[in-house]
Parts: sequence; structure tokens; C-alpha cells
Amino acid sequence: MRHILRGATAEDLRAGLVELPGHLDLDPFTREMYGSVDNNAAAQMTGYLGWFSGDATDLAPLPRAERASRTVTLMGGHDRVLKAARAALDDGDGQWCAELAGLCVSVDTEDHEARRLKAAGLRLLGYAEQNAPRRNFYLTGALELEGAFDPAAVGALARKTLTSASTPLLGLLDTFRFNVVPSRARSRRLVVDVVLSDSGERARLELRHSVLRVDKTADDPEAALSLPKARFLALASGSTTWDTLQQDEAVEVAGDSEALARFLACFDLTPPRVQLHVR
Repeated sequence: MRHILRGATAEDLRAGLVELPGHLDLDPFTREMYGSVDNNAAAQMTGYLGWFSGDATDLAPLPRAERASRTVTLMGGHDRVLKAARAALDDGDGQWCAELAGLCVSVDTEDHEARRLKAAGLRLLGYAEQNAPRRNFYLTGALELEGAFDPAAVGALARKTLTSASTPLLGLLDTFRFNVVPSRARSRRLVVDVVLSDSGERARLELRHSVLRVDKTADDPEAALSLPKARFLALASGSTTWDTLQQDEAVEVAGDSEALARFLACFDLTPPRVQLHVR
């Protein structure tokens, strides 16, 4: 905080606070096996002041792809940048290799030569890293760049974990708040009850001005959806669709079925395809 109050940015903190003071360093208990001094120092900046560094240039930066395109052009073009990235890799500088190749990936995410080179840089960093989370990010990032796993499958697995059978209905429905698509919901107001026919759990969903409110049931919903918990979990995790569930005899709708269809159409329940290194 002393450095932050004197104008240090997150980058300054990472560069200036790279190890513990000697009187606090007690081997092996303070080895950076999980977490690191430089990353944790930078996190204080985010926690106290947020994303803004204080430099007005950061208020409205160029989009990633445009900035990368201009930078690559300024550096002499795609081939020259990748040549420099290969030289950095040969010199054992995985960080500079990954940063240079990453510019070309941002210009064209289908540039597999650049992706392989960035992956090689990350893998070089990962093999030298003892900090478990950082090592995992380096090596998993390399796999992502090489197309060794499907980000959609990872997203589906994560969502399935979050929608486990042991989670109470109110907790499950609370995650729906982050799946509202404002361009679909707009200023609509729709109220739907959800009843789990096997566990007896009940909850109310009120969608208003693209914001979802989850609460216990009250009177006069526009529609009520009753189904076994397993069916609801399948819907919430994106492993099935409402069109499929409508054909299921265990699924019942009371009230205005068209209102329920309009309500569900306001959500995107497809598994997310998150790519952290191919962008």
C-alpha cells in the first residue's frame, strides 16, 4: 500500500516486490509452491484500486486485435516478429517468445505457426516453474494453443461441477442470473415458479429489465415448471435443451406455457467456450 499510494502500478509492484525480505524468508516454509510474492503484490493493486493504473492512456485502450495488428506492422510484419520469437526461444527466453508470438495469435487466432511458437515459450516457462498454479497455467495454455483439448468440454465440465445434485435449488437458480442475455430479455417482466417434483423444493424467478431475481415462491406466477431434479440439472448444465424436455412425461407446465418459453429464451445455457490463450 505504501508503494501504491506513491503511484506504483501493478507492473511496478510485480517488478519491485519479487521476493520476501530476508527476515521473513524461512526455507522451506516460504518457498513459492502455491502463490508468489510478485503476483500477490500486484493483486493488492486490483483489490484496493481496481483495474485502472492512473495513466489516462489506459482508460480507452485499443482493442487487443487492433493493437496487436498495428504493433506487428510497426515491427516489420508477421514473419519478422516470428523470427524474433524463435530467436528468443533459442536463447531460453520463453516469456519474450510467448509475448511476441502472442501478438501474431491476436492478429489471427488461426495462425498455427504462431500458436505453436507461443506454446513452446509457455512450455519452457512451465517446466522451470515450481509454483503449482503458475506451472498449470503455462502448461495448460500450451495445450490450448496446440488444440490438445476442447475449451467447450472444459466449460461443460465446470458447469456440471457447479450444478451438482447436492446443491439446493435456490443455489442452482442463483447461477442463472449470469446467463441472462439482455438483448433478448430487454424490458420484459416475467415471473416463473420452479418446482422439483422429487425433492419438493420450490423457488420463484422474476425477470425484470434483464435482471433476474431469485426468491421463494409467492402467488400468481405466469407459469410454473415442475420436473425432477435430474432433469433440471441437465437443463442448467446445458446437457439438454428445453425443446427436448418438453417431450418428457416427467416435466409438467402449469399456467402460460408460451410465457415460460419466452422466459427460457432469455437465457444462454450453452456450455461456455472459454479460451484464455487463443485470442
